[in-house]
Amino acid sequence: MRQMISFAVPLVAVLTALPFVTLGPLGSRVVSAHPGPHLPSPPSHDYDTAMPGGPTSPVLANPTGRLFSAGRLSVTTIVPFETRPVAGAPEIVEVTVLEPPGAVFSVARGINAAGDISGEYRDASGTNHGWFLDKNADAYVTLDYPISTATVAQGLNDRGDIVGFFNDPITRMQRGWVLSKEGTWSAVDVEGATATLVRSINSQGSMLGQCNMQGMNRSFVLDTHGTLTQHMFPGSHMTVPGAINERGDVVGFYAIGTMTHGYLLSDGEFSTIHVPGSTATTALGINSRGDIVGRTTITGVNHGFILRDGEYHVLDVPGAKATIFVYVNAQGDMVGQFTGADNKTRGFKMSVRWR
Repeated sequence: MRQMISFAVPLVAVLTALPFVTLGPLGSRVVSAHPGPHLPSPPSHDYDTAMPGGPTSPVLANPTGRLFSAGRLSVTTIVPFETRPVAGAPEIVEVTVLEPPGAVFSVARGINAAGDISGEYRDASGTNHGWFLDKNADAYVTLDYPISTATVAQGLNDRGDIVGFFNDPITRMQRGWVLSKEGTWSAVDVEGATATLVRSINSQGSMLGQCNMQGMNRSFVLDTHGTLTQHMFPGSHMTVPGAINERGDVVGFYAIGTMTHGYLLSDGEFSTIHVPGSTATTALGINSRGDIVGRTTITGVNHGFILRDGEYHVLDVPGAKATIFVYVNAQGDMVGQFTGADNKTRGFKMSVRWR
């Protein structure tokens, strides 16, 4: 289990100053044990950043070198996503700012049903770290993959497993990782890809990620049987995954030309997600109920949105210059990032009441 140090500091719905500890394998301290050559920081708050190009085949190797079976390319159908009117609308109840001490940038990437939260932050030296915050604790835990020069934490499931990606100074590649609830790190690589990023993991253990194959971003799902299935939105030059829920539904976004739209992939069918009146929409999170959250750009400003029961709702952190929702849990609590009046980006958790 994760070892955490408790501090008598309350977690409240204001800018918090929580202490943090560093977590390594089985709770031991890991601080980039092998710094190696400098690598560029992993992509963080900008999901639109495509990874560099690279060749070859979709075979995934686990840390012991065993090869999983090559997946099939999904054969899918595009269907329109129809909206219908509903009676309710969300009312903001509470916003909690999430910012590890010493962070110059932070974002909350995942929240599970228990209320545990994962995310990433960047320190003053420009190094990325993952972080974890237990709902019942008052200390951030810093997550650094062993040997990494930069680590980014993404989603977590209800069991408490966390996923992400890191810079490997030995291979000079970005590689995926999963940290089990028991504290065991494992690397995730799509063989032949120039980069592998794991974005999300559901409670069944299926992982959603992206890799660069033959110069193109491709999304993949790795199930618990070791089968890797790739998908790209038909006609797109870039498909970026966001999250996978308990049913295996996947959300993300794709680009065709200069336009960016969100997508839902459910039962082999693609649906386009696009907030009416926006110039760009990215779907980043989906819960077991089917609520979808993400970012929408309207008149040049980023806002958070939630798609619930077929209706879009646009919301912002009060007073923020920009807001992005990254994930939503089964209770409807949303996490993400906002930019304040000081132009600093911080993570947050937002609780809403549906009228």
